[in-house]
Amino acid sequence: MKQSKKNYFFVPRIGEKYHEGFNGIRTLVVGAYHICYENCQFKDLCCDVDTIKKMDYKCPKYKDVPFYEKAEDQLCLHNSNIIEINSYCEDEARYPVYSAFTRYMLNKKQGLTTEQKYSFWENVAFYNFYQCFSPSDLLPQGVELEDMNKNALKAFSQLLKEINPQLIYVWTKGVSDAIDKTLKKIPGLKKESIVREHSTMEIYLYSYNYKTNTVTIQDIQNYLHKSLPQRQITLNQDGEKKNFLSIEKVIFNAIKRGSMQFENGELVIPFSAKEQECGYILRLLKYYYNFKDWEEIEQIISKYKRNGEKLKNLKSLRAYNNINKDIKYIEELENNIFERI
Repeated sequence: MKQSKKNYFFVPRIGEKYHEGFNGIRTLVVGAYHICYENCQFKDLCCDVDTIKKMDYKCPKYKDVPFYEKAEDQLCLHNSNIIEINSYCEDEARYPVYSAFTRYMLNKKQGLTTEQKYSFWENVAFYNFYQCFSPSDLLPQGVELEDMNKNALKAFSQLLKEINPQLIYVWTKGVSDAIDKTLKKIPGLKKESIVREHSTMEIYLYSYNYKTNTVTIQDIQNYLHKSLPQRQITLNQDGEKKNFLSIEKVIFNAIKRGSMQFENGELVIPFSAKEQECGYILRLLKYYYNFKDWEEIEQIISKYKRNGEKLKNLKSLRAYNNINKDIKYIEELENNIFERI
């Protein structure tokens, strides 16, 4: 990787299953900074964003390490994100903050096996916000972001565009505050309320382009697998005769049309002029895709009343699923939703 073309120096660690997502959602974890604990004559160079590149392959710590063919396997400074996560997962290094966050995401109170660590970190991307080393555990008091790292915000913005995460977990208030100052400059980035607090870590949540116009068919596949993990959703014989698309493509088309919405990892009903149309589509989904009953349909739909309160079931929506029996309208709807992308 040619570092000169990147605003970030430290290459992000992108898990092998990142595009499958954590719980079906592409997730980026943003740490704060790498720390240099060495006391060598070059430390000041590694702790300065303008000079760290000079030390990339010259750090004394990596002086006698073997050479690896793959760029991501090389032991050098710009691979620090990759090195740290791999070392943590393999129990070669003790990083309490990584353990605390991994337990938080897996909702485990204690203990993590190597398999559990990898099961999480291979499904997310990780990088540290600051693009040079810190000389100690704590950043020098009173240091402004752009003094510490001139490229931090540019690097963050560039990385979002490159890997297109849907949710972003940010560590520390300092990094969150820096991002908040530039929210309006990064289209699609939005601060979210975090559902579950952490007792010892400062964790902040953001979404990025997590709106209807950016959802992909892969996102829908991941969502259906998460909602109905043991269910293979297939067409019944009548559906096959009509040559309908797969259910994820049908839902994708419905979202693009505005009949459904996909926001913050949930398939929702847009209570608007489209709610009758959505009710009709759901009725066809139930019939043509072998759903046993409405309760099974409810497993893939997050329901909301007009005032934002969740419904207990789809009973109130069913009242809207008999749209005007305009034959041309019905044909146009079915052609656009069920038979072509």
